[in-house]
Amino acid sequence: MVSCVVCMQSVFLNLIILIWSLMLDGYFIEENRGIKSGLVFCELEGWILPAYSFFTCIGIVIACIQLGLLIFCCGCLKAEECLRVRSYTIDLLWAIAKEVPQIIIIFRLNLCRDGWFKMSSLFKAIFSIFVTLWKLHNLYTFLRNDVKSSDIPNWCRAKRLYVCFPIFLIPVWILNLALSIMIAMLFVGRYRHESYISIPGSLNNLRVHDEYLHTKYIVRSGIYLSWPELHYKKSYMKLAEIDYVMANTNTTVHVAFKLPYVCFERSLSDRTPNQCFKFDHTTKHLSVVSSNEFNQYHGNNTEQNATFRFDYKPHSNKYNLGQIIYYGHVTSGPLYLNKLLYFRLHHANAQDNDNDFLYRTSTNAYRFYIVDQQLIPIEKAWQYGLGKCRPCQLGPKLSTN
Repeated sequence: MVSCVVCMQSVFLNLIILIWSLMLDGYFIEENRGIKSGLVFCELEGWILPAYSFFTCIGIVIACIQLGLLIFCCGCLKAEECLRVRSYTIDLLWAIAKEVPQIIIIFRLNLCRDGWFKMSSLFKAIFSIFVTLWKLHNLYTFLRNDVKSSDIPNWCRAKRLYVCFPIFLIPVWILNLALSIMIAMLFVGRYRHESYISIPGSLNNLRVHDEYLHTKYIVRSGIYLSWPELHYKKSYMKLAEIDYVMANTNTTVHVAFKLPYVCFERSLSDRTPNQCFKFDHTTKHLSVVSSNEFNQYHGNNTEQNATFRFDYKPHSNKYNLGQIIYYGHVTSGPLYLNKLLYFRLHHANAQDNDNDFLYRTSTNAYRFYIVDQQLIPIEKAWQYGLGKCRPCQLGPKLSTN
């Protein structure tokens, strides 16, 4: 009678574990479904959720088999001892075919999130830690006490099921435990909080949902346009800082070229004055000129005009740190609409304000921003997470509407 009670308790406990596991799997799939490519992190790889769902389905089948086995064993003589031996076979399948693959997927996913975690990952990791510790405790009890028991029926003592499977389960569960603990540590490893940041030249303060991520990626990062002459491939002009666009929600920048002259103008609401420059091919410096000089110049090059409007889509559950989308119009000439890139300034080259479209030297002369001198390519500057993952977008997204 006591044996049957213990057996039914085991059935009930395994049923609870199955239900909780399926609930957490559903929560993970729902929370991660529909994630788009945000300002920094990429959208989920196409195989992640289907693979996770596949292992969930396998787990359902295995759990049903295990419950059936437990119920069947409850009718045996020496039921408690019998089901302990037989259920290890199912535990091995459950661990290898469901728990460990799913934990590996979650671990792989969070290596490339660097703080933008979903609560489902933490809950799944904590659940897996407790289940694994319970399984390891059962294995320890079995190997210490039950192996020596003479009460287990001979037909339940097949060598492969009785010793080999439990011993092989130990490293599998330990791997699962280690990965689960690492996921939990990644999640709670730092303090996250919102704040409001004053952006120079902006009309609004920027509301930052995670100051750590903002400091790590957004500070000193901007949107840059290459100088249109082919032999200056690594020379760029800054249109706006990323946090400036985020604070203003939308920003319009107008650029006019009459080589060697260039003029910049931001929307009047941004309170940024026009800036016009003349490029000297000999010194490779730019000097400030008046807009009248620009308008009066009639060289061999026709004027080309470009207008870029940057819209910021705020941070959400689907867009990490938000997203910058831009609309543009470019007249015929050497300048291209789809050549905008993100770069990050080296710390020593950071400007005091965002009024400078060009790099201002210590002598108040102007030069282009040069890649690998003042600028860090975003695929290097934004390698994120322990996995050092690279951003999937190297510049703002051009709207097709």
